[in-house]
Amino acid sequence: MKILFISPSLSMTDGRSYYTYLLLKHLPAFNIECLLLTDSDSDTTIPDSLNIKIFKSDISSKNPFAIFRNVNLINKIQSDFSIDIIHNFHRFTELITLLAQSKNKNFKSAMTVLSIVNKKYFLEYRSDALICVSKGLRNILLNEYKRPDKNVTVIHPFVSTDEIRISDKTQSENFTIYADGRFHFEKDFITLLKAINQLKDCSIKLILVGTGEEEANLKSFAEENNLNVEFIKPKYDRSEFFNQADLCVLPSVRDPFPLFMLLAGAYKKPFIGANTDGIAELIVDGINGFLFEKQNYIELAEKINFIKNNKQVAVSLSENLNNDVSSSYTEKKSIPAIINIYKNLTNNKN
Repeated sequence: MKILFISPSLSMTDGRSYYTYLLLKHLPAFNIECLLLTDSDSDTTIPDSLNIKIFKSDISSKNPFAIFRNVNLINKIQSDFSIDIIHNFHRFTELITLLAQSKNKNFKSAMTVLSIVNKKYFLEYRSDALICVSKGLRNILLNEYKRPDKNVTVIHPFVSTDEIRISDKTQSENFTIYADGRFHFEKDFITLLKAINQLKDCSIKLILVGTGEEEANLKSFAEENNLNVEFIKPKYDRSEFFNQADLCVLPSVRDPFPLFMLLAGAYKKPFIGANTDGIAELIVDGINGFLFEKQNYIELAEKINFIKNNKQVAVSLSENLNNDVSSSYTEKKSIPAIINIYKNLTNNKN
């Protein structure tokens, strides 16, 4: 079986790029040949190490001539390499793929739906198979976009067990909180900063990894309130941050199913997340982590303080989350589920 993945603007520091990389990494072990089409300026350093065929084009361009050219490129790649399935991760490249498919019935289309944006065109999410990373996304596709039930499957994101590098925490007088993600209003890191400010505890240090339009506001708040916050640009390997953390926090107001949450479990760290979307699909308050009402920084502060002062509870929460991630959210479970979708598609070729 041959799969062409189309993933624009690879950076290897964002969730979509990492998810694409994990598929490219693990699928060949199951006799699936993987190829990749991405933007010309994408960072393919890590995919290059997998020794797969990579094509580059202006695949994200909305110029009509570029769209026409890329439709033809997709069909040429499909014909030259006998591609069985084209798998997308973005609405725009899905549209280009569907335009190619309207001229060429020799392949099936799949899309991993990683998020839902507010703006609807009603041209999207029409691939032959739609893979949702959370139950909430599946419900949106069924109820708001009226996608056929048989076309929509939930397969959660996953961690790659061979990339979890656990090491001992360096001795420190600080209680270190680690948070990670785009500096965007949906991640709502300002609520985390407000919670830390509420505690007035000089032993608390925050490692905040990310970049985005909210960066200036976050830095300004931290400086004005004299908070111990280390702002770090994203990088591929975050193991050092997880290993140094006493607690992982994700205050998102909207988050389909965050990989950061799974990695916290894989690294056996206690986790606190906002009671929203995919976070609440996995985290059971007081069992494998803590939930707080989104944007309620006072409640978040209380739960941070509880974890800080109740080490036995923190250990129990982290062990339970680790057990959940190890049993249900690794390549050992997700990759076979994705392959099953591929097999169903190829078995139903016209």
